Amino acid sequence: MKFKAVISLFLFLLLLTACGGGTAAPESETLETKPAATVVTETETATAEPEDEPAVLLDVPYISQEKFLPNGCEAVSASMVLNYWGIRMKPLDFVNDYLACETLDTEFPGGLIIGPDPYEMYAGDPTNEDDGLGCYSPVIAEALGYVVGGELGVYDTTGTELASLTEYIDEGIPVIVWATIDMERVTDYYEVLYYDRYGSYYYPENEHCLVLVGYSENRYFFADPYESRGIVSYPKSDCEAAFADLGKQSVVVRPQQ
Repeated sequence: MKFKAVISLFLFLLLLTACGGGTAAPESETLETKPAATVVTETETATAEPEDEPAVLLDVPYISQEKFLPNGCEAVSASMVLNYWGIRMKPLDFVNDYLACETLDTEFPGGLIIGPDPYEMYAGDPTNEDDGLGCYSPVIAEALGYVVGGELGVYDTTGTELASLTEYIDEGIPVIVWATIDMERVTDYYEVLYYDRYGSYYYPENEHCLVLVGYSENRYFFADPYESRGIVSYPKSDCEAAFADLGKQSVVVRPQQ
């Protein structure tokens, strides 16, 4: 009887182990993906309200500045607009063939930077993560002027309010704009001494250039080359404040009238 009892106990424990004990199956591997150009990413975690759906959203070919042009948001934004108009352009070709650039001199004590006027040429090297500041609308407008021709023209629309630039969107025309990363206010600057040593200027540390491609009742939508973000949207008030911090600079490529 004891032998039968032991066998019965062994069978019971074996059955219990088979039902509840085994090793857990491994979790499936999660693959990291980058946003596609058609993905709209909001900068808030809350679900978008119906009125935040874009009233107009232009299909601008998306290009990321990640890895190859870490400080070249201006050139990448310009290249996106050129490709939108059917002019095939790689951002590196735009930099090498059309964008006026001049290096920065950072070998001075105390972190002093000496460089060119960003209204006249790109200050630094846009391919270098540690040696590039940027440039402003006249530089990009001039570079675009070397590329486009025929029925297209380049227009520096600096001074136009961001809300008024949506009229271009309504006409199917994307707009290159200067603002900041994440549409945060400008708080810190690089002081740069002009090469002629007569005076200096302050360049916003978080300056950013991107392409306005759409809008809704409460938000603006951009093709943002930074960190492969794809199409992003921000509250209108944040965009307008950041846009104003950068002097309301903008450039459009459109059919000539």
